[in-house]
Amino acid sequence: MEMKFDGSFDVDLPRNEVFEILSDPRKFAPMLPTFHSMEMKDDRTALVRIKVGIGRISGTASTELTLEEADAPVRARYVGRGKVMQGAYQMISAFDLEAMPNGGTRINWMGETQLVGKILSLAGGGLRGYAEKEINRLIGSLQEGLTPGAELPKAKPKHEGWLARSIRRLRHQDDQPQAAEEAPEGAAQQGAETLAQQPQEVQVIQKEARQRIAQALGVNRQQKPLSRKEDNRLIRGRGLFVDDYKPGGTLHMALVRSPYAHAKILNIDTSAADALPGVFCTLSGDEISKQCQPFLQIGPEPCDAIKDYPLAVGKVRYQGDPVVAVVAESLRLAQDAVQLVEVEYETLDVIITCEQALQNDVLIHEEMGTNTDWQGVYEYGDLDKAFSEAAHIVKIDKLHFHRFGSTAVEPNAVVATWDDSLGGIDYLANTIMTIPITMISMALGVSADRIRLRTHDIGGSFGNKIGNYPYMALAALASRKTGGRPVKWVETRSEHMQAGSQGSERSYFDTEVALDENGVITALKSRHVDDCGAYPRYEPLGCVIWSQVLPAAYKLRNMRIDFSQVVTNKGPAAPNRGYSRLPHMWFMERVVDICAHKLDIPADEMRLRNYIRDFPYETPNGCVYDSGDFVALLNKAKDLIGWDEWQQKREKAKKEGRLMGIGIGTTLDSGTNNFGQSVIVNPDSPFSGNAVPAMIKLDIDGSVSVAVGSFPHGQGHETVVSQVVAEELGITPEMVNVAVGFDTARNVHSGQCGTYASQFAVTGLSAVHGATEMLKKELKELAAFSLEAAEDDLEFGLGDMGPEVRVKGTDRGINFWALSNLVNANSARLPQALRSLNLNCRYTYRPPFEVPDPESKFGNLTLTYAMQTHLAVVEIDPHTGQVKILDYGIVDDCGKMINPMIVEGQLHGGAAHGLGAALLENLPYDESGNVLAGSFTDYAPITINNVPKLKLDHMESPSPFSYNGAKGMGEGGGAPLHAISSAVQDALIDKGIIVRGSHCSPNRIFEMLQQPDGDQVVTVERRA
Repeated sequence: MEMKFDGSFDVDLPRNEVFEILSDPRKFAPMLPTFHSMEMKDDRTALVRIKVGIGRISGTASTELTLEEADAPVRARYVGRGKVMQGAYQMISAFDLEAMPNGGTRINWMGETQLVGKILSLAGGGLRGYAEKEINRLIGSLQEGLTPGAELPKAKPKHEGWLARSIRRLRHQDDQPQAAEEAPEGAAQQGAETLAQQPQEVQVIQKEARQRIAQALGVNRQQKPLSRKEDNRLIRGRGLFVDDYKPGGTLHMALVRSPYAHAKILNIDTSAADALPGVFCTLSGDEISKQCQPFLQIGPEPCDAIKDYPLAVGKVRYQGDPVVAVVAESLRLAQDAVQLVEVEYETLDVIITCEQALQNDVLIHEEMGTNTDWQGVYEYGDLDKAFSEAAHIVKIDKLHFHRFGSTAVEPNAVVATWDDSLGGIDYLANTIMTIPITMISMALGVSADRIRLRTHDIGGSFGNKIGNYPYMALAALASRKTGGRPVKWVETRSEHMQAGSQGSERSYFDTEVALDENGVITALKSRHVDDCGAYPRYEPLGCVIWSQVLPAAYKLRNMRIDFSQVVTNKGPAAPNRGYSRLPHMWFMERVVDICAHKLDIPADEMRLRNYIRDFPYETPNGCVYDSGDFVALLNKAKDLIGWDEWQQKREKAKKEGRLMGIGIGTTLDSGTNNFGQSVIVNPDSPFSGNAVPAMIKLDIDGSVSVAVGSFPHGQGHETVVSQVVAEELGITPEMVNVAVGFDTARNVHSGQCGTYASQFAVTGLSAVHGATEMLKKELKELAAFSLEAAEDDLEFGLGDMGPEVRVKGTDRGINFWALSNLVNANSARLPQALRSLNLNCRYTYRPPFEVPDPESKFGNLTLTYAMQTHLAVVEIDPHTGQVKILDYGIVDDCGKMINPMIVEGQLHGGAAHGLGAALLENLPYDESGNVLAGSFTDYAPITINNVPKLKLDHMESPSPFSYNGAKGMGEGGGAPLHAISSAVQDALIDKGIIVRGSHCSPNRIFEMLQQPDGDQVVTVERRA
């Protein structure tokens, strides 16, 4: 067994003094925990005896401790070897010393221990915890012993402890008369004054910075680590991403992509590329169309008529549509060969806007006979009555939610290996769900059980990577053509910007809003059109998912939304953070804000009059908002930024001619999809409900291992899962091993597995909790037999020998290793009734969903609803249109917070994502279908330099529908779009401007300032 530990700490002694101590075995050895005695073998080697013990197992270890490296004054390294308790061990301790600006020393330490023999089985699952405890003691003694001016005993005690002896030896007290201990008063201060001290404020900043870094890296051994387990690997650059995976014989794939948005393919000539040395093969659309079936379409007729292949067949439908794949021995060679492929095109008319698509003058997919792939009407309540009784009717001409993407650290990527001997495919990819297995299986004619899908670390997804399966299928076909060689494809940044999965855009037409005399919205009707790009793929699920938040945060009961989706000559759309719900929430927030301004009702008051107040709350279409308090969220957010003070500043700025605005954004994060909602877009859909499994086992050595049925990509699976399991088993999270990444050969999974729709905290952890309960039951049965006790008298916890099950109120217990031994190695001792136990437990969590009614479009479409309120204060430069954020506050309610650090990370990430979309990030197309933001030169992703200081606060309203009260947290990136649009609107309303788009770039605001059109796009009919 090998254990490694590392970390760093600072001491105030100069580096040369620290080196002198740490490089002398006579001074270093007494610092070892439970030091007993020593004798020097030579100047560099000491024979050291230490007491060791784990619970009732104890003994004395003899260690030959050798100073193997002493590089003055920067490094000291020891190697120790010995035997203990029918086992052998080797330990390495290394210390790298850095001189600090204040005259002190930073000690970067590393410890490594290797153990073999019976000690491993004797100690069971508690050995690592014991070792880490001893490391903590050693580092603590080093820190204390190397502290200048440490208070030392006046006389040597008769039975002094190892720490006192260490301090005395470090101070050379064995070599000095006893009277020397009585130093003149102030001597310690005088010595300290010789050190160059940093200014007090700098010392404070440095200390705080070191604490933050130590906490993030999990190396602060003096405190319980609060960081994610994943961070120790990822922050140190030790993650494994797809491009890091380099199996032997790997080939590389590059793609010839169409320069046109819409064109017939007349001829393809790959001969020059095929002749290039090092090129293994090329593939074209005509070739692969004979080897695979078109991908399954989720939508019904006419959507199901679409023929979607991994490469374009017959014609291209968007700029960047892949036409030819080239496979070569290196990526550079494959990219060179791409330039040798000649493709002859005949351009066709292009459809860019949804208005053009609806006219059907040009068809993207002729087999559909239309560009509308789905259309339906969502109508609830009595609209005629509500409008006839309205005191005010506000009409809004058109609003538009823009197209933008997510710039993940690693774009789409895959390594595919076609294995004819097994009749299957091995994938390492960065997709985030198992649905691609279904798509690939049906297209390539390979049994889903023969497709192995693995992930490790995923450099962000935000939903986009759901659309990676065409490239995964293409890489598999390329592998088959090259005789089963692994084929790697990693999307370039420009490919991702041009042809990767983009968040869909939505337009809103002919909106009418009915309000009573108090400004309460009583009815709304509108026509919405989604633009999903050239291929629906995961769509048209977005045509129903938006209705999970039909009335948004408002008590609106009468609604009619005529919803359509069209295909255009743009890149294929895919889910993007807040998929489908985000555009609808933005629309509802715009409606509320516009009505407030037109009726002269303050923005906060308008919301207070319309917010839902009672929970659980059933929406008009049957969704159930589980818990929350919108009013309290808003009030808390107002306090957070100082709402009243900013209102006064805004009025002052207005008098000075400055454009300052305050905006509110309220959002709902619906989590855990009911796939039964798919019947609303396709009555023949084979999907319903949801199912997420997890597996937990007690390994042979007594350790606890967990594998979950979801794909981690930033949610902290390793950390949070270990928390849940540890709490149930009465152990520490460090004792729980959570499998890194996902592997269908290892992880239990279902057809709906994945980390999407904020479902991990609810469905994923519910599955983990259920599996842990099953394991606890088996452990109790075994322990009851072993301890001859009743199961009700047993409890879980940590004992002297690590994790154990014990009889309450006694010292009778059995550790996890011994329980595992009964099942895995000593089973003949078990009675027949217990021989079916295997300590390997799988549990599948299925939320209590029912299939919605496709005719009335009524049913509960999701399980939980997290909430956020964002407040933004902005000022606009009237000459440039530049938006400056003056203040920004966020209050969230994710139900029960499982890990507050992860919650705040999700808040920061979501806010940055939304702010980037609101102010910087946009994917426009020209009239010919050319992508105008094909690289980071044109597309401005938000960075830390653009994110304002965020003020955060939290509320907790536990969900009644999840076992732990959690609701999920990952979809809150929409609220910044709402808040920024609202704040910009507040700043510009006196200019006669209505904010009609979700993208508030300087160019767009400058255009609005030049051509105010508020009176044309919004009208108010007042009847009261």
